[in-house]
Amino acid sequence: MQRMIEDCTIGNLAGETVVTVRRRISDSQAFACELALRAFANVAGLRVALALVIWLGVQIDLSPLNDLQAAIQQRSPDDLARIRRPVPKEVAGVVSTLNRLFGQVRDNIEADQTFISDAAHQLRNPAAALLAPAETLTNVKNEADRAARQTELISAARTSARLATRSCNSNACATEPPAPRHAST
Repeated sequence: MQRMIEDCTIGNLAGETVVTVRRRISDSQAFACELALRAFANVAGLRVALALVIWLGVQIDLSPLNDLQAAIQQRSPDDLARIRRPVPKEVAGVVSTLNRLFGQVRDNIEADQTFISDAAHQLRNPAAALLAPAETLTNVKNEADRAARQTELISAARTSARLATRSCNSNACATEPPAPRHAST
């Protein structure tokens, strides 16, 4: 039961007006449940709509990053060229760092290739210098000539070893020299 009291004036009569309403409790509870369900449905619908708007916004905002990722994934491992596509300012620093790293790797590879080419050229000459006295050593009959050729061969081998050591040191080759090989007899 609900009661409402209100001051009221009608013409020259003034007084309190009392309105009493009686309702069943089950009707009130049903009405309250209906209001609660509508409110819950409205809140749930708003949450879904908000989540959809946020998801779409994130997808649209991240599309330049997804494009950049796809472009990087399509590159071959040998492609060290700079990334030349427009990128969002938020990742420009990352792309700049990647480009600098690519440049350093490319420079290191070029330096290694130059070193290998130079080392191969420098090692070919001492190898030829070793080979010539070694080949003629077996044909020498005179003991004095044989001793001179052996001395020449040893000198050429030392020169070759010095060049190889200097080449490895200039390119920071392995710190441990390779173990000498002994020919099996």
